[in-house]
Amino acid sequence: MAGNEGRTEHGQTAMHEFGHALDHAVGEVLREQGEDLGGNDTSDSPEWRDIWRQAVAAGPDMNPYYSKQGEDKGTSEMWAEAFGQWSRRRALAREGSRFKEDSEADQRSFLDLVGRRAMEDTFRLPRDHEAAAALNAYFERIVDKLGVTL
Repeated sequence: MAGNEGRTEHGQTAMHEFGHALDHAVGEVLREQGEDLGGNDTSDSPEWRDIWRQAVAAGPDMNPYYSKQGEDKGTSEMWAEAFGQWSRRRALAREGSRFKEDSEADQRSFLDLVGRRAMEDTFRLPRDHEAAAALNAYFERIVDKLGVTL
């Protein structure tokens, strides 16, 4: 599968493909809630496209699978990969015994860091770049709108 370079952990490709299905399904839910996405999928939204452009500009070493396919394809591929990596890393972080013992504020702070690092690592963004923070904040808003915990 194209864009699969470096995917050695079990289930990463499945999470990416699930991300495409979720992109569409979440898009349906958000449209039903009255949001104008500019298309059918969540990755069609002007907000996501702005974040995609910010990340592409910040990550000159980014895998071209996400950055060089043009906005329509690139935004969809990045959404799927970003969601897969973001949710996987946060789920792993929640499994740690120390996490379970932390205060709610410390848990939120830690998950924020985990989400930003997942985006930096996945898309080869500079450490502490606002593009990684924007990607993380975007997915936090999406799961909040859906009323789920990841």
